[in-house]
Amino acid sequence: MGTRIAALLTDVPGMTLVAALERAGSPALGREIAGVKVTAELGKSRPDVLIDFSEASATQSRLVSWGQGGFALVVGTTGLSEATRATLAVLSRKVPVLVAPNTSLGANAVFALAEAAARMMPSSWDAAIVETHHVHKKDAPSGTALALASAFERGGGRRPPMHSLRLADVVGEHELVLAGPGERIRISHSAVSRDAFARGALEAARFVASARPGLYGMSDVLKARRPSPAA
Repeated sequence: MGTRIAALLTDVPGMTLVAALERAGSPALGREIAGVKVTAELGKSRPDVLIDFSEASATQSRLVSWGQGGFALVVGTTGLSEATRATLAVLSRKVPVLVAPNTSLGANAVFALAEAAARMMPSSWDAAIVETHHVHKKDAPSGTALALASAFERGGGRRPPMHSLRLADVVGEHELVLAGPGERIRISHSAVSRDAFARGALEAARFVASARPGLYGMSDVLKARRPSPAA
């Protein structure tokens, strides 16, 4: 994700890569990405926004030091513990913090569709979520599947069962299936490239760069992208 964000960043006006972080001991340390050396710590770099796509344990271990930096945060890491989420909520009192289990704009539109479907369809209908990822993904169900289930619940639906598949190099596929007598509804999203997440993360970074302190999600980014209604 870091590589893709750095690659796409070169075409985004007003944004510049100032630091690239990896875990201590990573073989990537010392390499250059978009002209910036990969390091384990920020050092003297002072970004306006830090984008985190790592492992849940790594996110938790760095939050205290990040909180002292005064910069906004975009956290795209999944599988966060309740303790990590509580720490992020505390940090959001001082700086803008955006937490997103999935930063792609399309996936977040699907969350809204799932919530709307739960409001419209009979409660007697069955519902289930199927998510598929590459074999190296550690958390199951995925953060996106959990967010999809939460969206369905917000609309009044019962929490659907979730089924996880880990196959080859699948980037990410999520489907909510609703089944009633004689008919089916399928609401799905497929990410065919990690660029979808990278572009969404950059939009999230632009949003929090000018936002007030608070805890945000990708729904706030989508709302900010909508044109104002004509007077």
